[in-house]
Amino acid sequence: MYECLNTNGLSETFKQYKQAGFEFTDYAVVFMNVCKFKAINEKVGFENGNKVLRFIVSSLNNMLTGDEFFARIGGDNFTLFLRQENLQHRLDALNSMVCMIPIDGRTIPVELNFRMGVYPIAPYMTDTTEMVENASIAYSFARESGIDESLFLAMLAKLDVSKEQMEKDMSALSAGQKKKVLLARSICQPKHLHIWDEPMNHI
Repeated sequence: MYECLNTNGLSETFKQYKQAGFEFTDYAVVFMNVCKFKAINEKVGFENGNKVLRFIVSSLNNMLTGDEFFARIGGDNFTLFLRQENLQHRLDALNSMVCMIPIDGRTIPVELNFRMGVYPIAPYMTDTTEMVENASIAYSFARESGIDESLFLAMLAKLDVSKEQMEKDMSALSAGQKKKVLLARSICQPKHLHIWDEPMNHI
């Protein structure tokens, strides 16, 4: 039904790349799902909802090239392995997709948006389950915080938090780096007014 990997296929594909000597140090794992997919199903019907999922799979197959790959891991949840240099371009492309669904002689546009969690792959990581779990945690963090994960990572980069620092556990960061993480999170949260108490301490 869907021309894409499942969870087992994702793990096997990663192992095959690693056995061939491929390194994933410049990659990120993206955990994503479709925003308000239940509402889409209610709007266009269950069968057309499946067409939307097939459209997403087809779009990803056309979008990802070379050594980037993805899997559908159940429902409207997907995991992508992307080169970090392509990350922002891919995420922007995903959030501008429109699926056209014919219903009762007319065509209904279904605009697609995705909630995402992004996790850069650390050099020591070899377990795809752990990588996907970390991306899922990042997704949950972004969802609970009401922020766009890709925007959060971009803001960290603007605050001069390096890729290597992003891969560390928060407890291993300096006081200044921790403050930058909190500032980036705050900046990305949609508010009418931000009030910070001594935000430049330790920076």
